[in-house]
Amino acid sequence: MTEKENLIEDTYEQIYYDAEKALESFNEILELEPYNISVINGKGSALMKLKQTTEAEKCFNKSMMIEENTPALINLGIIYKNRGEYEKALNNFDKAILIKPELSDMITLFKKEVFDEIELDDINITFENFNETANDFIKEGIINEKHGKYWDALDSYENASNEDSLCTDAMNSLTKKLNVHFQNELIYEDIESRNIRNSFIKRKIAEIIINEQRPRKATRLVDKALSENPDDLIFLNFKGAIEFCSENYTESIVYFDKCIDLDSKYYYAIFNKSIALRRLKKYKEALESLNCLVEIPEAYNHIKYHRSALLKKVRSDSSSK
Repeated sequence: MTEKENLIEDTYEQIYYDAEKALESFNEILELEPYNISVINGKGSALMKLKQTTEAEKCFNKSMMIEENTPALINLGIIYKNRGEYEKALNNFDKAILIKPELSDMITLFKKEVFDEIELDDINITFENFNETANDFIKEGIINEKHGKYWDALDSYENASNEDSLCTDAMNSLTKKLNVHFQNELIYEDIESRNIRNSFIKRKIAEIIINEQRPRKATRLVDKALSENPDDLIFLNFKGAIEFCSENYTESIVYFDKCIDLDSKYYYAIFNKSIALRRLKKYKEALESLNCLVEIPEAYNHIKYHRSALLKKVRSDSSSK
């Protein structure tokens, strides 16, 4: 890295603790190199930090006039988002993804912030880089998600990907956000139940998985517990949940099945297996799992919504064949 590049990098870092000084430094460099895109963008970032948005926007537009670039597109997208110009913000983020697909996950988080701001009646936006049908599915997904219909939103985003491969990275990022909701639908024995309360290690794991909702953090503890107690229902169900949260849905079913083989009425694993099967789009098998729980009163509140939705899916699949 050259001395000049080191100076620019140091000045970027300076934005976070002394934006005014960073702005002075960027201005000094620009006197010598007025068309340096990195420095122009740096000046814009310093101005944003100082809440001088109008001037910052001018910098990013100047940068774009020299050459279309990802940092300027992202920052302009943020400015438009904060101003309520959601369509312009989303289009800037989409262009940034096209230039640097490797930043798709990060940029899609910015897009999600825009989606969260949009009122349901205002979903009249167009993503310029995606085809019309994909646009329709994305809008449908946003509406479903805002209504709490996360499984329907998943279908919408996956349909958008199937319609236009250009939006696949963006849709994958949105789907990952939905996965958190699906993880929270998994069920476990009550943390205050005797089976958990009387075991230190089970209490510790339950605290991480149930209370903190961070199953993957408990991986080593669960693996060690299973090595010592391979037929423990609670540990096996926890392990299935960890695999599910790692998006290893087929592997999660292996552990839920082990629970069911040991106790055919262990409804926590039966229900969780149905969630994993649904995530794999194996709707008929998921419904069959839930049907095993119909006669178990404790499971009723868990299955009623999913069973109804799965019945519709199975009937729809049958009628389309």
